[in-house]
Amino acid sequence: FRRGIEEDDIYEVLPSLKSSKLGDNLEKHSPKNLKDALSPFRLLWTCYGKYYLLWGILQLSVSTVTIIIQPRLVAKFISYFTNHSKITKQEAILYGFLVIALNIVNSTYSHNYSLVMVELGIRIKFAFSSLIYRKILKLNSFHTSKIFTGKIVNLITKDVNNFDSAVFLLNDMWISLTQLTITILVIYYRFGIAIIGGVSFIIFALSVQETKAIRNIFFVKALSLLVGGLTLNVTLYVVILIHTSLGNNFNAEQAFFLVGCFQVLQSTINTSVPLDISQFAELIVSIRRLIEILTITEQTALRKTDSKLRPLIQLDRIDASVKESTIISNTSLKIESGLTVITGKLGSGKSSLLKIILEDYPICKGKLIVEGKLSYAAQKPWLFPSTIKQNIVFGQNFDEKRYQKVLHICDLKMDIDNFEYGDSTIMGDHGINLSKGQEARISLARAVYYDADIYLLDDCLSSLDAQVQDIIFHRCIKNFLTNKIILMVTHNEKHFKESDNVIVMEGGIVKFNGKFNDISNEEIKQISVNEEKVMDEIVFEKIEGEESEGMQEDSNLIKNMKDKTIYHEIKKKGTVDLKVYQKYLRFGGGGCILFLILSVFLLAQISTSYTEKLLTNWIHIQQMKSECKTYNLSNTTQCQYQKTVKRNNEVMILYTVTMIFSTIFVLFRAYTLFNFSSKASNKLHKAAFQAIIHSTMQFFDMHYIGNILNRFSKDMTTVDEYVPFLMYSCLKAAFLVGGVIILVVTVNFYFAIPAIIFSLTVYLARRYYIPTGRSLKRLEAATRSPMIGHFNATLEGLTTIKAYGTQKILQAEFDKYQDINVSAYHMMQCALRAFAYSLDILCNVFIAAVIITFLSFDMGVDVGNVGLAITQSFTLASLIQWGIKQWAELENQMTSVERVLEYTEIDQENRSGLVLENWPSEGTMEFQHVNLSYGNSKNYVLDDINFVINPHSKTGIVGRTGAGKSSLISVLFRLYLNTGRIVIDDVDIKTLSLDFLRSRITVIPQDPFLFSDTIRHNIDPIGHCTDEEIWKVIRMVKMNEVITSLDDIISENGSKFSSGQRQLICLARAIVSKNKIIILDEVAANMDYETDMLINTILEKCFASCTVIIIAHRLHSVLNCQKIMLISKGTVAEFDEPNLLLNNIESIFFKMVEQP
Repeated sequence: FRRGIEEDDIYEVLPSLKSSKLGDNLEKHSPKNLKDALSPFRLLWTCYGKYYLLWGILQLSVSTVTIIIQPRLVAKFISYFTNHSKITKQEAILYGFLVIALNIVNSTYSHNYSLVMVELGIRIKFAFSSLIYRKILKLNSFHTSKIFTGKIVNLITKDVNNFDSAVFLLNDMWISLTQLTITILVIYYRFGIAIIGGVSFIIFALSVQETKAIRNIFFVKALSLLVGGLTLNVTLYVVILIHTSLGNNFNAEQAFFLVGCFQVLQSTINTSVPLDISQFAELIVSIRRLIEILTITEQTALRKTDSKLRPLIQLDRIDASVKESTIISNTSLKIESGLTVITGKLGSGKSSLLKIILEDYPICKGKLIVEGKLSYAAQKPWLFPSTIKQNIVFGQNFDEKRYQKVLHICDLKMDIDNFEYGDSTIMGDHGINLSKGQEARISLARAVYYDADIYLLDDCLSSLDAQVQDIIFHRCIKNFLTNKIILMVTHNEKHFKESDNVIVMEGGIVKFNGKFNDISNEEIKQISVNEEKVMDEIVFEKIEGEESEGMQEDSNLIKNMKDKTIYHEIKKKGTVDLKVYQKYLRFGGGGCILFLILSVFLLAQISTSYTEKLLTNWIHIQQMKSECKTYNLSNTTQCQYQKTVKRNNEVMILYTVTMIFSTIFVLFRAYTLFNFSSKASNKLHKAAFQAIIHSTMQFFDMHYIGNILNRFSKDMTTVDEYVPFLMYSCLKAAFLVGGVIILVVTVNFYFAIPAIIFSLTVYLARRYYIPTGRSLKRLEAATRSPMIGHFNATLEGLTTIKAYGTQKILQAEFDKYQDINVSAYHMMQCALRAFAYSLDILCNVFIAAVIITFLSFDMGVDVGNVGLAITQSFTLASLIQWGIKQWAELENQMTSVERVLEYTEIDQENRSGLVLENWPSEGTMEFQHVNLSYGNSKNYVLDDINFVINPHSKTGIVGRTGAGKSSLISVLFRLYLNTGRIVIDDVDIKTLSLDFLRSRITVIPQDPFLFSDTIRHNIDPIGHCTDEEIWKVIRMVKMNEVITSLDDIISENGSKFSSGQRQLICLARAIVSKNKIIILDEVAANMDYETDMLINTILEKCFASCTVIIIAHRLHSVLNCQKIMLISKGTVAEFDEPNLLLNNIESIFFKMVEQP
C-alpha cells in the first residue's frame, strides 16, 4: 500500500458491473419515449425495483428492531446504578452484554447493506452513462446542435452521480420516516402528549428544508444539514419542557430512555432526512436534464446495406429545413454510378445535400432511398485522439495491402515517414499536431479504406495544394474508386471536366443536373475556381530535393507522444501536500477567516457541551425528586425538597439560555464555513480558468480536451459539493470529540485512558488506510478522463460515425474506458467500506470496555454521571470513527482540489508590457533573425527569417505543406517563444503587452470560429459598434439575406451556416475591428468564384490602408499582392514583387506559374 496503486493494479471489472451488460439491460427495458420526470423511476423499478425493495424491507426490519430494543437495554442497564434499584447484578451483566452484541451485529449488517447499496448505485450510475452514450450515437448533428456539448458532457460527469446517491436516498427517505414514526409512538407510549410538541417542531424543521429545496443547491444542503443538527437537541428540550410542565417527574431510566431514542435517530434526523430532501431536489433537476436528451426523437434509418442490391441514391421531391430555415427544397435526384460533382455558390446547399443523404438532417417532405454502404469525408476533417493508423482503419478489419495502397493514393507515405513513429504517431484533439492538408488526407484515407458502395466527399480536397489535389483526384477518385458511386463537392473546374455528371445547387434547389459540356461558360465562371495556377507541390520537390527528416512544420510537436497512453495523466503520489490546503485556505479568505471559523466552532462546542452537562445535572435532580416522592425518605425535610425544586428551576432556566446561545453559535458556525468554502470554490475555478486561457500553446499541444473537461466537470463538482461538507464534518467531529472527552473525564478521570488509547488506535487505522484510499481516488479521477474525452470526440464526429455505421465499435470503446473507471471506483468504495467497518469494530470494543468497567468497579458516581459516561461513550465512539472516516475521505476528495490547482500552476504567457497610443499607425513589419523550434527540439521550423513588409501593402505568403507559413503567423502573435526580433512601426513586439498586441492584429483563420452567442456578439465581441454599423458590414459581406436579426443565437460550431458563410462572418468581424494589420489564412479555400471575388473587393475597399498578409495556395489569390514571399523549409526562399519573380526564369515562383 505504500507504493500506491497504478492502473495496472486495477482488478478486472466484476461481470455484474460490466458497462456493456449494464447498458444492454437498461436499454432493453427502456421505453422508446421517456415522457416525464417519472419515466426514469419506472425504468429503474423495472430493472432493479424488486431487488431494491427487498433490501429496503430488510433494512427497515433491522433498524426498527434496533430502535425498539437498544434504548430499553441502555436504560435498563443505567437504572441498575440508581439507589434502590430492583435490577440485579446478573441482569445488569445481561443487559450490558446484549448492548455490546447488538452493536456488533448492527455494525456488521449495516456495512454489508451499505456495500450492497454501493454496488447497486454503481450499476445504476454507469448504466445511465452507457444509455446516454448509446442515445447520442442514435442522434444526428441536427439534434445535437440544439444542445451544447458541455451540457451533454455534464450528464455523465455530474448528473448520473445523483442516481448513485439516490440508491441510498430513496430507501433512506421512507425507512427514516418509518423509523421516526415508530420512535414517536414508542416515546408517546412512555411520555404521553409531551411528544406532540417535539413532533410539531420536527414537522416545522422538515417543511423549512422542503421550501428551500428548489433554490441554490449548495446552500440548501448546508441549511438542511444545519436544521437537521439542531432539530434533535431542540426536540429533546421541547419534550422535556412539556412533560415537566404537566407536573410529571423524570427518573434516570425515563430520561436516558428518551435520550437513547433520540440517539438512535441521530443519523436519521441529523443527516439522512435533511440531505435526502436536498439531494432529492437535485435529483429532480438531473432527471429533467436527462429527459431532455432521452426524449429526442430518433430518426428511423432508411439506408439499405444489402450487398446484393445495386447501389443507388434517389431523392424524390425532398424538402428539408434546419431551425425553421429551408436548406433543400423540392429536390429530386437519381444517382446510380460514376463520379458526380456537386457545386454551387456559397450557402447553396451542397453540404446539406450530402447530410440529407447521410440522414444527418431531417426530411420534412419527400422520399429518400439509399441502397449500399456509405463512406464519408467531411469538409472539416474529424480526427479522434488515437494513432494515425487507427484513424484510417477506424474499426474495420485490417488489410495491410489495402492500407498501404490507400496511403499511396492519398499521398500520405512521405508525411508518415517523416514522423518519428510513423503511423503509430498519436494525434491530439482535432489533429492539432498536424497541418490542415495532413488532416484532410487522413480523413480522405479513412473514407477510401472503407470498402463502401457510395462515397460522399464534401470538398475534402480544397485545403490541398494543386498538384496534390491532382494526384489524389486521379489516383484515388478516378482510378481506385472506379465503378463506385462518388458524390464530390468541389469548386475545381478540372474536376467538373473529368466527372460523369455535374449537379449545380442554388438556394437549396438543384439548378442543373447533367453533363459538364451542357453548362454555360458564364455559369462555370460563377461556380468554379481555376485551380491551374496554384502552388505546385511537385515543383518544390524538384528544386528542393527530398525533404529532410524532421523538417515538417509540426513533426516536432508529436515526436515524444508515441509512448504516451491516450488521455494519460501524470498522477501524483503520496500524501496531499500541505500547500494544497494552504492555497485552498487562501482562496477562501486566508488565516483571519480560518481563525474566525475555529473560534465560532469552539464557542458552539462549549455551549453545546455545557448544555449536555446541564441536562445531566437536571436528570440527577429529577431522580432526587422522584426518590423523595416515591420513598418519602425520613431524613429529607420539606425545606430540602423545596431547595431541590428551586435548583431544578434554576437549571432549566440556565439550560434554556444555553440552548438559545448554542443554536445561535451553531447557525453562525455553519454560515462562516460554507461561505468560506463557496468563496474558495469560486476563486479556485476562476484561477484555473484564467490560467488555462493565459497558458502557453505547449499546454494545449500536450493536453487532451478530455483531461481538461474532467478537471472542470467532476473535479470541480467535488470541490463545490463534497469538500465543504467534509470540512464541516471534520471540524465538527474534532470539536465534538474534544467536548465529549472532557464530559467523560468529569465523571472519572481514568476514563481518559481508554479514550486516548481508542483515539490512537483509530488514528493508526486511518494511517494504514489513507495511502490506499487516496491513491484509489486519484486513479478513479485519472481513469475518468478517457471516458469523457471519448464521449466528447464522439459528439464532434457523429456525422462521420453514423456514415460508417461504426456505432457498435465506438460503443465498445466507450464501454472499455468505462469498465476501467468502474473497477477503480468499485475498488475505492470497497476500501472505504472495509475501513469504516474496522472503525466500527474498534468503537464496539471501546463501548464494551466502558460497560465492563462500570460492571467490574465501583466508580462512586451518581446515576446521572453513569448515564452521561455511557451515552457519551456511544457518542464518542461513533464520533471518532465518523470523524476519522470523514477526515480520510476529506483527504481523498482534496485530490480534486489538488488536480484543479495543478492547472493554476501551468506555464503562463508573459502578458506584461507597454500599451501605446495609436499603435500601429502605419503597419510596417520587420523580422530580424527570427528562429523558432517547438519544445526542446533542435530542429528549427523557422530558421533565420529576415524580411521587411512595407506599410499599407498586401503581401502574399505561399509554400508547401509544413514549410512554416503558420509558424510565421504564430510568432507574430507570440504564441510560441522565438529568438530574434519582430518590429512593427519601430516597436519590438516583445516589449508590448500581449493582450494589447493581439488586439491590434486581426486574423481570419482557415477554420472559422464562431461563439455560441448572438450574431451581434460574434461580429462585434467588444461591443463598440452600433447596430447600424454592424448591419452595414453584414450587407458588405453579402450575408444580409441569411442573417435576419442581430439577436439570433449561433448554435455550437455555427452548424446553421455553411463553412463559407462562417468565413464571411469572421471577415465581417475583421472589418469591424478596424485594425491596421490583417492576416488572412487560406480564407478562400472553400469559396466559389463569386465569393472569392467578393473577398478581393473587400480587401481593396476596406483594407486599402492596412497592411494585409495573405496565406494561400491559390496563386490568383496572391498575384495582386505588392510582394510575394515563398517559404521553404522554414526559410524565406524568395521575397519580391510578383512581376520580378515572374521575369526570373530561375525562380521557384516562375516555375510554379509556368507549370502546365
